[in-house]
Amino acid sequence: MTFVIKFETDIKTEVGGAFEVVVDPADAPIGAARLKELVEDGFFDDGAFFRVVPGFVVQFGIAADPMLNDGWEALKDEPRKLSNTEGTLCFASSGENTRTTQLFFNTECNSSKLDDKGFTPIGTIKNLEDGLEILRACTNPTPDDKSGIDQQDYETKGNEWLLDEHPEVNMITRAYIC
Repeated sequence: MTFVIKFETDIKTEVGGAFEVVVDPADAPIGAARLKELVEDGFFDDGAFFRVVPGFVVQFGIAADPMLNDGWEALKDEPRKLSNTEGTLCFASSGENTRTTQLFFNTECNSSKLDDKGFTPIGTIKNLEDGLEILRACTNPTPDDKSGIDQQDYETKGNEWLLDEHPEVNMITRAYIC
């Protein structure tokens, strides 16, 4: 059954800082189930948008508490039913069957770059224009490095390290099922 996730952020725009994502498990059942589990566990709460590539993606999915990052089994890839258009949400991966907890929003249409590389969208921003305005206002913590912050340090040291090294980073304050 389709569900909606509300992402509340510390990003300030004219439309506010919260947006919703619609997830239809029929589009990607394995990914949708993992996303729902992560949200229900509070995994994304107080987590950072740690990789911002303007005109491409905004990535998140490392927990603020390093203890929560361990133990997530990699997911099997699944057939892509949606295209990587602007406003879609996908699991990040480092190759075949490597999806765990990191996700990204496509802030532009990336179908020509990502559709043939195994990136399966699992949801879409509900109010596209407002959601994209919020994500496009996200501060890029590493403007000279498209790979974002040091993910290994963030995974093992958490928000204490992150906020000391990158105080300008934007956060998901809370994510929950509506």
